[in-house]
Amino acid sequence: VDSLRVLHAMNQVLFTEERFQGNQDDYDNADNSYFNQILEKHTGLPITLALLYIEVGKRVGIPIYGVGLPFHFMAGCSLPQGMICIDAFHSGKMLNQQECKEYIRQLVRHRIKFSLQWFKPVSHKQFLVRLLNNLKRVYLEKEQYDRVLTVCDFILALTPLAATELRDRGIIHLQLKHYARALHDLIAYVDLAPGAEDRQEMQVHIKAIRQMIAMMN
Repeated sequence: VDSLRVLHAMNQVLFTEERFQGNQDDYDNADNSYFNQILEKHTGLPITLALLYIEVGKRVGIPIYGVGLPFHFMAGCSLPQGMICIDAFHSGKMLNQQECKEYIRQLVRHRIKFSLQWFKPVSHKQFLVRLLNNLKRVYLEKEQYDRVLTVCDFILALTPLAATELRDRGIIHLQLKHYARALHDLIAYVDLAPGAEDRQEMQVHIKAIRQMIAMMN
């Protein structure tokens, strides 16, 4: 199988015929993180369009994987001539590692330390966590704390010892006045991350929560 020819054919079908495209006009819409919405609206985020690309690749026999570049997610494929990245957000544009490096530098507008780790295939768990973190950010910006909490629960189900996720869920519980749950998560955070820069701030929260619980009893 000529993998490169198959990739070009996939690009023709997905981006020219079916008109899947990156949602640049409404990037922070939560729908961009839901795969059913991607299939219905033919628009989404870099990570969700990369997921579509990977799944189509599976069905035509081409092994494609997720590439978690800083600030921009792509699909990756190992070809005889070397590894390439496919930017499903930008109509399946194909880039080599050097071109990816330059693209990320332009995106962040300053020098960034290059790492070959960028191009390692992401695991299913890493893929899901990154997708959920996108959704968490969107709901946080909209102050939809109940939804943030649900997403935090999903992330912690995948990474139960992620200290910063425990901290974030604790703060959301506090925001929602779930004092006992907030206390549990914030204590777990300071125990797991004794050297954290915000440890003192979290201890202030813990003290205040304990006082509130005492007043309620």
